[in-house]
Amino acid sequence: MCAEKTKPTPVERSHRLVQLGIAALDANNPGEAISHLEQALGFQNGNPDAYYYLARALNAIGGVALAKETLSLAQDRLPSVFSGDGTFGPYPTINFFAAEQSGADSEVRRSHELMSQAQKNLDRGDPAGAIPFLLDSLEVNPWNPHAYYHLARAFAHTEEPSKARAVFDKAIIDFPFIFTQSSSFGEYQGNTVDAKTTKAYYEALAKVYPGLLNYLSPCPEVGISGDRLDPKIETYLLRSYTEALETWRSGAFPEPSKSGVFGAATSSDDQSVLLVAPQFVRCTPDWDEYVIYLHLKGTGAVAFEKFQAHEADAIHTENFHLVEPRSNETLSRGIEALEAHLDRFRPSIVLFEGTFMGGQQCIDREELGRLKAAYGFKLATLIIDAHRPLPNYAEYWSSISDLILSQNEHPYLDIARLNCPVLVGPVLPVDFAQMDEVKVKKKDLELLFVGARRGYRDLWLAHLLDAGLPLFHRFTDKSAENSVGQKGYIKLLKRGRATISSGLVFGQEHTINFRIFEAIAAKTTLLQLDSAELKDYFVPYVHYAPFSNVNQLISTARFLGLHPKIGESLACEALAWYRDRYAATLFWRTMTDRLEHCI
Repeated sequence: MCAEKTKPTPVERSHRLVQLGIAALDANNPGEAISHLEQALGFQNGNPDAYYYLARALNAIGGVALAKETLSLAQDRLPSVFSGDGTFGPYPTINFFAAEQSGADSEVRRSHELMSQAQKNLDRGDPAGAIPFLLDSLEVNPWNPHAYYHLARAFAHTEEPSKARAVFDKAIIDFPFIFTQSSSFGEYQGNTVDAKTTKAYYEALAKVYPGLLNYLSPCPEVGISGDRLDPKIETYLLRSYTEALETWRSGAFPEPSKSGVFGAATSSDDQSVLLVAPQFVRCTPDWDEYVIYLHLKGTGAVAFEKFQAHEADAIHTENFHLVEPRSNETLSRGIEALEAHLDRFRPSIVLFEGTFMGGQQCIDREELGRLKAAYGFKLATLIIDAHRPLPNYAEYWSSISDLILSQNEHPYLDIARLNCPVLVGPVLPVDFAQMDEVKVKKKDLELLFVGARRGYRDLWLAHLLDAGLPLFHRFTDKSAENSVGQKGYIKLLKRGRATISSGLVFGQEHTINFRIFEAIAAKTTLLQLDSAELKDYFVPYVHYAPFSNVNQLISTARFLGLHPKIGESLACEALAWYRDRYAATLFWRTMTDRLEHCI
């Protein structure tokens, strides 16, 4: 039986919008077609139909240059379809400068019809019945990535994983822009996980990225997880957790290397501090309130008598994060509002959320440097994400900063250190008051994941689900449509006995993400992909349950289900350790201390 049908996935929405765009073109309404097709690319930027028909629609209104630009982008992203010799796979050649479009696209439309028949079979739990339609669809149009996905899905759910992998093998070769990116693959599934299909996909993807085999191979400690927890493995894990905890409580276990990052600070709390950060994700109320803003605002107000927050949505973020382009007028008003706030409050310290590059649609370092010189404040710049393939935000802002704050060490920061000091640690403190506002009756979710789909998180979840473990999961992009909201998120964390977390961001790079601290504050057991970075601050088997591959994850999840007291102990020890070493008051005092002593 296929995965339960939920709300339309991004790919489904893209496909429907393409159909509307084609209908508008057929009705000689290219303007309406353009609107539908641009939205379609917003939901799936690897949709070949959307590129082609958008180019047709643009050409129909005389936008030849834009039409050619659209096809050029399609050629870059989907070279197997849009060849450099001007042929467009199953699509007829576009007659530029001609409003009327010659040629037929019957193959494309016939392929869509066949795929629609297959989709109906899949939706009613008949994957075997979908396969003939999908094979026919690909025979008519072998450039249809949607048909590849659904064919692999159908094979996966007819218990033919080898055939599913073979389909993904070809899809990865023919459509690398779509199928070598796990996030793009995830667009086919939306806010949930189709376990069998996802497992087949990652087994195929491992041929391209052999590092994935590390996560799929047998675990050195627990071997292959099997259908149930092996008693020998249960005994091994029980001994591992019990001995680690006893050693830790006896004081014989060495403390993590960076546990003293917020050491003996001597600064006073009489500083005047202004937080400058956006209030909303993507700087628009259509999305969630920005968790960074919420926690810094809450903890800062407690740490300082003179503390204020400036909502920087009009001046913040990179262009590509914006839902709509920001006008020069909006940006100018935003900078004027910040300057007015600085003039009224006259802060001694500005904490600036700087996880973006300055540019034409947001404040840049020259403008922020001018404000700093005019009002004489010291500038601490918070860089939440310092890792590839993101730009080096820390380097960009370091030339005007007195201190860079980052949650993770990275070679990016070495360049920043040439300009100013850098403090690396849990520099986004948890606002426990915000966490405590949310009440739950009991922890009724044995295993939980809620958050963004990245870092191979669907790989972990797929194996848990396929193993039959009681996992509640939901992927969200924090938009108004797909988010559970901040209070809803906290409530879910508090309901979870154990929370799955992974800090993979690029290749094999790990980061310390804020989910770790939110989970600890919610007193849920942290079931965490292990890394050297995390061990600098917490102790495995004492503060969190580590896993390094899918087999260890499954075995550990089963173990925690059988031994809830172990999970409760991990959660309690982690919370006590966090409050003792990384709490908000320690962060704020350390930050101000560093600024007071900077040259």
